[in-house]
Amino acid sequence: MDKLEIKAGRKALALIKKEGLTSDMVYAMAGAAGGPKWIVLGGIDRYLFGDFFAERRRPLHLIASSIGTWRFAAAMASPDPLEGLTQFKDIYFQQFYSEKVVKQEVTETAHRLIKELFTPQHIEHILQHPYGRLQVTTALSSPLSRNEKSVGLSLSIMGAMIANAMHRSFLQPFYQRVIFRDHRDCEDLFDDPYFNTAYVPLRKTNFLDAILASSSIPMVMEPIQGIEGAPKGVYRDGGIIDYHMLHRYQCPENQLVLLPHFFEQYKQGWFDKHLSYRKPRAKELENVVMIYPTKAFIDTLPNQKVPDRKDFTAFSNEERNRLWAQAYEQSLELGHELQRLIESGKIVEVLSPI
Repeated sequence: MDKLEIKAGRKALALIKKEGLTSDMVYAMAGAAGGPKWIVLGGIDRYLFGDFFAERRRPLHLIASSIGTWRFAAAMASPDPLEGLTQFKDIYFQQFYSEKVVKQEVTETAHRLIKELFTPQHIEHILQHPYGRLQVTTALSSPLSRNEKSVGLSLSIMGAMIANAMHRSFLQPFYQRVIFRDHRDCEDLFDDPYFNTAYVPLRKTNFLDAILASSSIPMVMEPIQGIEGAPKGVYRDGGIIDYHMLHRYQCPENQLVLLPHFFEQYKQGWFDKHLSYRKPRAKELENVVMIYPTKAFIDTLPNQKVPDRKDFTAFSNEERNRLWAQAYEQSLELGHELQRLIESGKIVEVLSPI
Protein backbone atom coordinates (compact mmCIF):
# COMPACT_ATOMS: atom_id res chain seq x y z
CA MET A 1 0.00 0.00 0.00
CA ASP A 2 1.26 3.46 -0.89
CA LYS A 3 1.24 5.46 2.33
CA LEU A 4 2.40 8.89 1.18
CA GLU A 5 1.45 11.35 -1.52
CA ILE A 6 4.16 13.89 -2.37
CA LYS A 7 3.37 16.82 -4.65
CA ALA A 8 5.50 19.79 -5.62
CA GLY A 9 5.17 23.12 -7.35
CA ARG A 10 6.96 23.79 -10.63
CA LYS A 11 10.32 24.96 -9.28
CA ALA A 12 10.44 22.51 -6.38
CA LEU A 13 9.50 19.63 -8.68
CA ALA A 14 12.31 20.40 -11.13
CA LEU A 15 14.83 20.77 -8.30
CA ILE A 16 14.01 17.45 -6.64
CA LYS A 17 13.86 15.61 -9.95
CA LYS A 18 17.37 16.88 -10.62
CA GLU A 19 19.01 16.53 -7.20
CA GLY A 20 16.74 14.53 -4.90
CA LEU A 21 15.66 16.05 -1.58
CA THR A 22 18.32 17.14 0.91
CA SER A 23 18.14 18.94 4.24
CA ASP A 24 19.99 22.05 3.06
CA MET A 25 17.56 22.36 0.17
CA VAL A 26 14.73 23.17 2.60
CA TYR A 27 14.58 26.92 3.19
CA ALA A 28 11.44 26.82 5.33
CA MET A 29 8.85 24.46 6.70
CA ALA A 30 5.20 25.39 7.17
CA GLY A 31 2.84 24.03 9.83
CA ALA A 32 -0.92 24.09 9.24
CA ALA A 33 -3.68 24.70 11.77
CA GLY A 34 -5.98 21.78 12.44
CA GLY A 35 -6.17 20.78 16.11
CA PRO A 36 -5.85 16.98 16.62
CA LYS A 37 -5.18 16.45 12.91
CA TRP A 38 -1.49 16.92 13.78
CA ILE A 39 -1.49 13.39 15.21
CA VAL A 40 -1.28 11.84 11.74
CA LEU A 41 1.95 13.82 11.18
CA GLY A 42 3.63 12.57 14.36
CA GLY A 43 5.88 10.09 12.56
CA ILE A 44 6.85 12.56 9.82
CA ASP A 45 7.81 15.17 12.43
CA ARG A 46 9.94 12.62 14.29
CA TYR A 47 11.82 11.71 11.14
CA LEU A 48 12.33 15.26 9.92
CA PHE A 49 13.49 16.79 13.21
CA GLY A 50 15.13 13.67 14.62
CA ASP A 51 17.05 12.58 11.54
CA PHE A 52 16.64 14.64 8.37
CA PHE A 53 17.59 17.97 10.00
CA ALA A 54 19.92 16.43 12.59
CA GLU A 55 23.15 17.83 11.12
CA ARG A 56 21.68 21.09 9.90
CA ARG A 57 23.55 24.31 10.59
CA ARG A 58 22.00 26.98 8.36
CA PRO A 59 18.78 28.65 9.57
CA LEU A 60 15.50 26.86 8.92
CA HIS A 61 12.46 29.14 8.96
CA LEU A 62 9.57 27.41 10.70
CA ILE A 63 6.31 29.27 10.08
CA ALA A 64 3.07 27.99 11.51
CA SER A 65 -0.36 28.76 12.87
CA SER A 66 -2.27 27.23 15.75
CA ILE A 67 -1.29 23.58 16.42
CA GLY A 68 1.53 23.89 13.89
CA THR A 69 3.29 26.23 16.32
CA TRP A 70 3.02 23.63 19.09
CA ARG A 71 4.60 20.98 16.84
CA PHE A 72 7.53 23.10 15.72
CA ALA A 73 8.21 24.68 19.09
CA ALA A 74 8.11 21.28 20.81
CA ALA A 75 10.74 19.93 18.40
CA MET A 76 12.99 22.88 19.29
CA ALA A 77 12.38 22.89 23.05
CA SER A 78 15.33 20.69 24.07
CA PRO A 79 18.60 19.43 22.57
CA ASP A 80 16.88 16.15 21.69
CA PRO A 81 13.95 16.93 19.33
CA LEU A 82 12.45 13.48 19.85
CA GLU A 83 12.23 14.15 23.57
CA GLY A 84 10.38 17.39 22.91
CA LEU A 85 7.99 15.78 20.43
CA THR A 86 7.26 12.90 22.81
CA GLN A 87 6.53 15.33 25.62
CA PHE A 88 4.21 17.27 23.31
CA LYS A 89 2.31 14.12 22.44
CA ASP A 90 2.02 13.03 26.07
CA ILE A 91 0.88 16.46 27.30
CA TYR A 92 -1.59 16.92 24.43
CA PHE A 93 -3.17 13.57 25.26
CA GLN A 94 -3.79 14.83 28.82
CA GLN A 95 -6.84 16.82 27.75
CA PHE A 96 -9.83 15.78 29.82
CA TYR A 97 -13.09 17.70 29.63
CA SER A 98 -16.44 17.58 31.36
CA GLU A 99 -19.43 16.28 29.43
CA LYS A 100 -20.73 19.78 28.69
CA VAL A 101 -17.48 21.60 28.05
CA VAL A 102 -17.53 25.39 28.01
CA LYS A 103 -15.15 28.02 26.63
CA GLN A 104 -13.59 28.77 30.01
CA GLU A 105 -12.67 25.11 30.55
CA VAL A 106 -11.03 24.84 27.13
CA THR A 107 -9.13 28.08 27.72
CA GLU A 108 -7.89 27.01 31.14
CA THR A 109 -6.80 23.63 29.77
CA ALA A 110 -4.90 25.20 26.88
CA HIS A 111 -3.10 27.62 29.21
CA ARG A 112 -2.14 24.73 31.52
CA LEU A 113 -0.87 22.55 28.68
CA ILE A 114 1.19 25.33 27.13
CA LYS A 115 2.84 26.18 30.45
CA GLU A 116 3.68 22.50 31.02
CA LEU A 117 5.04 22.11 27.51
CA PHE A 118 7.08 25.30 27.35
CA THR A 119 8.88 25.99 30.60
CA PRO A 120 11.25 28.99 30.86
CA GLN A 121 14.15 26.64 30.06
CA HIS A 122 12.38 25.30 26.99
CA ILE A 123 11.56 28.80 25.75
CA GLU A 124 15.19 29.82 26.18
CA HIS A 125 16.30 26.85 24.09
CA ILE A 126 13.75 27.62 21.36
CA LEU A 127 14.85 31.24 21.11
CA GLN A 128 18.53 30.23 20.95
CA HIS A 129 18.02 27.15 18.77
CA PRO A 130 21.01 26.30 16.55
CA TYR A 131 19.00 26.37 13.33
CA GLY A 132 15.27 26.74 14.03
CA ARG A 133 13.74 30.18 13.47
CA LEU A 134 10.12 30.10 14.62
CA GLN A 135 7.44 32.36 13.16
CA VAL A 136 4.00 32.30 14.83
CA THR A 137 1.01 33.67 12.90
CA THR A 138 -1.94 35.26 14.70
CA ALA A 139 -5.07 37.21 13.72
CA LEU A 140 -5.54 40.60 15.37
CA SER A 141 -9.25 41.45 15.56
CA SER A 142 -10.43 44.81 14.23
CA PRO A 143 -13.27 46.69 15.97
CA LEU A 144 -15.64 44.72 13.69
CA SER A 145 -14.60 41.38 15.24
CA ARG A 146 -13.48 42.36 18.74
CA ASN A 147 -16.74 41.64 20.59
CA GLU A 148 -16.43 38.52 22.76
CA LYS A 149 -20.09 38.28 23.79
CA SER A 150 -21.81 35.34 22.16
CA VAL A 151 -24.22 37.26 19.91
CA GLY A 152 -21.68 39.92 18.90
CA LEU A 153 -18.99 37.35 18.16
CA SER A 154 -21.40 35.20 16.13
CA LEU A 155 -22.47 38.20 14.05
CA SER A 156 -18.85 39.22 13.40
CA ILE A 157 -17.95 35.69 12.33
CA MET A 158 -20.93 35.57 9.98
CA GLY A 159 -19.96 38.94 8.52
CA ALA A 160 -16.36 37.82 8.02
CA MET A 161 -17.54 34.59 6.41
CA ILE A 162 -19.75 36.44 3.91
CA ALA A 163 -17.04 38.99 3.12
CA ASN A 164 -14.43 36.28 2.63
CA ALA A 165 -16.75 34.31 0.33
CA MET A 166 -16.82 37.30 -2.03
CA HIS A 167 -13.05 37.80 -2.01
CA ARG A 168 -10.25 36.81 0.35
CA SER A 169 -9.09 40.43 0.59
CA PHE A 170 -12.48 41.40 2.05
CA LEU A 171 -11.47 39.61 5.25
CA GLN A 172 -8.90 42.33 6.00
CA PRO A 173 -11.40 44.79 7.58
CA PHE A 174 -12.07 42.08 10.20
CA TYR A 175 -8.57 40.75 10.93
CA GLN A 176 -4.94 41.75 10.53
CA ARG A 177 -2.13 39.21 10.31
CA VAL A 178 0.47 39.65 13.06
CA ILE A 179 3.52 37.37 12.97
CA PHE A 180 5.68 36.86 16.04
CA ARG A 181 9.06 35.78 14.76
CA ASP A 182 12.42 34.74 16.15
CA HIS A 183 14.36 37.82 17.23
CA ARG A 184 17.26 36.71 15.00
CA ASP A 185 15.00 36.42 11.96
CA CYS A 186 14.25 39.25 9.54
CA GLU A 187 13.08 37.15 6.61
CA ASP A 188 9.67 37.90 5.08
CA LEU A 189 8.87 34.44 3.78
CA PHE A 190 6.00 35.48 1.55
CA ASP A 191 4.32 38.53 0.11
CA ASP A 192 0.55 38.57 0.54
CA PRO A 193 -1.11 41.52 -1.26
CA TYR A 194 -4.42 40.90 0.52
CA PHE A 195 -3.26 41.50 4.09
CA ASN A 196 -1.22 44.12 5.86
CA THR A 197 1.17 42.02 7.94
CA ALA A 198 2.79 43.29 11.14
CA TYR A 199 5.92 41.64 12.57
CA VAL A 200 6.77 41.42 16.27
CA PRO A 201 9.97 39.99 17.78
CA LEU A 202 9.28 36.69 19.55
CA ARG A 203 10.79 36.92 23.05
CA LYS A 204 10.63 35.18 26.43
CA THR A 205 8.17 37.81 27.63
CA ASN A 206 5.59 37.21 24.88
CA PHE A 207 6.27 33.62 23.82
CA LEU A 208 3.44 31.89 25.71
CA ASP A 209 0.91 34.57 24.76
CA ALA A 210 1.89 34.34 21.09
CA ILE A 211 1.47 30.54 21.04
CA LEU A 212 -1.85 30.76 22.86
CA ALA A 213 -3.10 33.57 20.62
CA SER A 214 -2.31 31.54 17.52
CA SER A 215 -4.43 28.70 18.97
CA SER A 216 -7.40 30.72 20.27
CA ILE A 217 -10.27 29.47 18.12
CA PRO A 218 -13.25 31.86 18.14
CA MET A 219 -16.27 30.53 20.07
CA VAL A 220 -14.09 27.75 21.50
CA MET A 221 -11.40 29.63 23.44
CA GLU A 222 -11.10 33.07 24.94
CA PRO A 223 -8.77 35.35 22.94
CA ILE A 224 -5.47 36.78 24.16
CA GLN A 225 -5.08 40.47 24.87
CA GLY A 226 -2.21 42.77 25.76
CA ILE A 227 0.70 40.84 24.23
CA GLU A 228 4.02 42.41 25.13
CA GLY A 229 5.63 44.31 22.27
CA ALA A 230 2.67 43.79 19.93
CA PRO A 231 -0.06 46.12 18.66
CA LYS A 232 -2.81 46.47 21.27
CA GLY A 233 -5.96 44.47 20.76
CA VAL A 234 -7.66 41.08 20.75
CA TYR A 235 -5.70 38.18 19.23
CA ARG A 236 -7.27 35.03 17.81
CA ASP A 237 -6.32 31.83 16.03
CA GLY A 238 -3.77 32.38 13.26
CA GLY A 239 -5.64 29.85 11.16
CA ILE A 240 -8.39 32.40 10.53
CA ILE A 241 -6.11 33.97 7.93
CA ASP A 242 -3.44 31.27 7.52
CA TYR A 243 -5.24 27.95 7.86
CA HIS A 244 -2.95 25.63 5.92
CA MET A 245 -0.02 28.03 5.46
CA LEU A 246 -0.17 28.05 1.67
CA HIS A 247 1.51 31.10 0.17
CA ARG A 248 3.61 32.32 -2.68
CA TYR A 249 6.81 31.69 -0.74
CA GLN A 250 9.94 33.61 -1.62
CA CYS A 251 12.94 31.28 -1.65
CA PRO A 252 16.56 31.68 -2.69
CA GLU A 253 17.57 29.84 -5.83
CA ASN A 254 17.51 26.04 -5.45
CA GLN A 255 15.57 26.20 -2.18
CA LEU A 256 12.04 25.08 -1.32
CA VAL A 257 9.36 25.07 1.37
CA LEU A 258 8.27 21.78 2.95
CA LEU A 259 4.64 21.42 4.02
CA PRO A 260 3.67 18.16 5.75
CA HIS A 261 -0.12 18.13 5.64
CA PHE A 262 -2.97 16.06 7.01
CA PHE A 263 -4.67 15.09 3.76
CA GLU A 264 -5.13 16.12 0.14
CA GLN A 265 -7.57 18.99 0.76
CA TYR A 266 -5.92 22.34 1.42
CA LYS A 267 -7.20 25.87 1.94
CA GLN A 268 -5.57 29.21 2.65
CA GLY A 269 -7.96 30.53 5.31
CA TRP A 270 -10.31 29.08 7.91
CA PHE A 271 -13.35 30.63 6.21
CA ASP A 272 -12.35 28.94 2.93
CA LYS A 273 -13.02 25.45 4.29
CA HIS A 274 -16.38 25.04 2.57
CA LEU A 275 -15.64 27.12 -0.53
CA SER A 276 -14.94 24.62 -3.30
CA TYR A 277 -13.79 27.40 -5.64
CA ARG A 278 -11.23 28.86 -3.23
CA LYS A 279 -7.74 27.47 -3.09
CA PRO A 280 -4.31 28.69 -4.20
CA ARG A 281 -3.39 28.36 -7.84
CA ALA A 282 -0.55 26.02 -8.75
CA LYS A 283 1.65 28.90 -9.94
CA GLU A 284 1.46 30.43 -6.45
CA LEU A 285 2.93 27.25 -4.95
CA GLU A 286 5.90 26.82 -7.26
CA ASN A 287 8.37 26.48 -4.35
CA VAL A 288 6.19 24.25 -2.16
CA VAL A 289 6.46 20.50 -1.51
CA MET A 290 3.37 18.94 0.10
CA ILE A 291 3.59 15.60 1.90
CA TYR A 292 0.42 13.92 3.17
CA PRO A 293 -1.01 10.43 3.83
CA THR A 294 -2.84 8.70 1.03
CA LYS A 295 -6.53 7.92 1.21
CA ALA A 296 -5.58 4.23 1.46
CA PHE A 297 -3.51 4.92 4.58
CA ILE A 298 -6.19 7.10 6.17
CA ASP A 299 -8.66 4.26 5.68
CA THR A 300 -6.50 2.12 8.01
CA LEU A 301 -6.75 4.66 10.86
CA PRO A 302 -9.36 4.31 13.62
CA ASN A 303 -12.79 5.13 12.17
CA GLN A 304 -11.10 5.55 8.76
CA LYS A 305 -10.30 9.21 9.36
CA VAL A 306 -7.66 11.66 10.52
CA PRO A 307 -8.30 12.69 14.15
CA ASP A 308 -10.13 16.01 14.45
CA ARG A 309 -11.91 18.31 16.90
CA LYS A 310 -15.16 16.38 16.57
CA ASP A 311 -13.49 13.63 18.57
CA PHE A 312 -13.85 15.74 21.71
CA THR A 313 -17.63 15.34 21.62
CA ALA A 314 -17.91 12.01 19.79
CA PHE A 315 -15.94 9.97 22.34
CA SER A 316 -15.30 9.82 26.05
CA ASN A 317 -11.95 11.15 27.25
CA GLU A 318 -10.58 7.63 27.66
CA GLU A 319 -11.84 6.32 24.31
CA ARG A 320 -10.63 9.42 22.47
CA ASN A 321 -7.13 9.11 23.85
CA ARG A 322 -7.06 5.40 23.05
CA LEU A 323 -7.97 6.10 19.42
CA TRP A 324 -5.50 8.97 19.22
CA ALA A 325 -2.71 6.80 20.59
CA GLN A 326 -3.45 4.19 17.93
CA ALA A 327 -3.42 6.80 15.17
CA TYR A 328 -0.14 8.22 16.47
CA GLU A 329 1.49 4.79 16.44
CA GLN A 330 0.34 4.26 12.87
CA SER A 331 1.74 7.67 11.91
CA LEU A 332 5.22 6.33 12.61
CA GLU A 333 4.82 4.29 9.42
CA LEU A 334 4.63 7.55 7.46
CA GLY A 335 7.92 8.72 8.94
CA HIS A 336 9.59 5.44 8.00
CA GLU A 337 8.16 5.64 4.48
CA LEU A 338 9.36 9.20 3.98
CA GLN A 339 12.82 8.26 5.22
CA ARG A 340 12.96 5.34 2.78
CA LEU A 341 11.89 7.48 -0.17
CA ILE A 342 14.39 10.26 0.57
CA GLU A 343 17.40 8.10 1.44
CA SER A 344 16.88 5.72 -1.50
CA GLY A 345 16.30 8.57 -3.95
CA LYS A 346 12.97 7.04 -4.92
CA ILE A 347 11.17 10.21 -3.96
CA VAL A 348 11.68 11.34 -7.57
CA GLU A 349 9.59 8.36 -8.71
CA VAL A 350 6.56 9.19 -6.56
CA LEU A 351 6.70 12.97 -6.94
CA SER A 352 3.86 14.60 -8.88
CA PRO A 353 2.89 18.21 -9.71
CA ILE A 354 0.63 20.23 -7.43
